[in-house]
Amino acid sequence: MALLQNYWNRIVEFFRERRSRNELVRNFNEDARKAFVNGVMPLRLEASVSRGNRKYQHPYSNILLGTGFRIKAESLNGYVLSREDKINIGGVILSNPDLVRNLVSLGWDTLEVHSGSTGCQWQLRSFAMLGQGQ
Repeated sequence: MALLQNYWNRIVEFFRERRSRNELVRNFNEDARKAFVNGVMPLRLEASVSRGNRKYQHPYSNILLGTGFRIKAESLNGYVLSREDKINIGGVILSNPDLVRNLVSLGWDTLEVHSGSTGCQWQLRSFAMLGQGQ
């Protein structure tokens, strides 16, 4: 009976984590859409889940749900961001340790910023500032 209860608890946790991940992606996309519509951002950002980078896996990586948090940047005129632009967008995310720790705790291990057919990747746990009292 204890084995069945443990299995059931893992199933419930899987769906709870999935819901939290979907909510984070949905909220990011809604906020990014509003920023574009209101003229705060000159391009549209859209988050999605990707396979991530296997080299970046950590104990919380959720391989079943995808381990990459991908941000795709699109402009109306087809402008493809430079590598520096992608690094700047990634830097905004990575400079927020609370957000990075939230991403890590929800099973993501890779941050990706893409524009056109190219992108940049970062290992999230390197920016989580774990054990530094924050």
